[in-house]
Amino acid sequence: MIEPIYMDALVFSSLLTLLSIGLTMTYLTTRVPNFAHGSLAMIGTYVSLTVDKVFKASIYQNLYLSFIASGLAALTIYLLILKPLRNRGASIDALMIATLAIDIILLAIFNIYTDILIREFKAVTGRKFLLRSSDLIIFNQRAALIVSLALVVVLTTALYLLLTRTKFGIAMRAVIENPSLAATVGINTELVYSVSWFIAGGLAGISGGLLPLWFLCDPAFGSTIVVSIFAASIVGGLYNIYGAC
Repeated sequence: MIEPIYMDALVFSSLLTLLSIGLTMTYLTTRVPNFAHGSLAMIGTYVSLTVDKVFKASIYQNLYLSFIASGLAALTIYLLILKPLRNRGASIDALMIATLAIDIILLAIFNIYTDILIREFKAVTGRKFLLRSSDLIIFNQRAALIVSLALVVVLTTALYLLLTRTKFGIAMRAVIENPSLAATVGINTELVYSVSWFIAGGLAGISGGLLPLWFLCDPAFGSTIVVSIFAASIVGGLYNIYGAC
């Protein structure tokens, strides 16, 4: 039997790996240090909470909803806020402050939605929530442990194959190396940026969708965990997508 402290470390490090890969991807492609990345994960968390408490459905079977919701949110943030700022020549400091503002807005939305879940749906009794009772048991271990480890292996491998074995992956690597030259040879750089943000948001959403199965969450959890996400990305290397692994 694995000691609880080691299981906590395994789950947290696995989910943090996916979060850090997403953060690194957006920084490599668009040079935006996204301080709202933790809150993108919280979108996935609230999708899981809603699926479990409101619709009484399986979190694991609907985990793809967390990916889609957070991916679309990240794509929207890029297209409506960050892309216009970049087109106007905004500095990296301005882009960073913009993501901080987005994080504050998302935090407010999470607080409002939590109040709705408490008062209208009676889904939770307070702002802090934990969904361990909704977890499954696989091989005498809680499913969140096995699923989080499996997702790191599967998704990291899939990302590696995407970047090395597909035309889009080659285009993305070209854009990362030299955006101007990539555009000159006909690569749609904006499409690469958009897909990168969607994938990064999706990875954050999957991580966030699993977080409440193991850790006590609240509306501000994403803003808290973003420090750890940046730490993992920096230690692994902000110019290496696989550094967080």
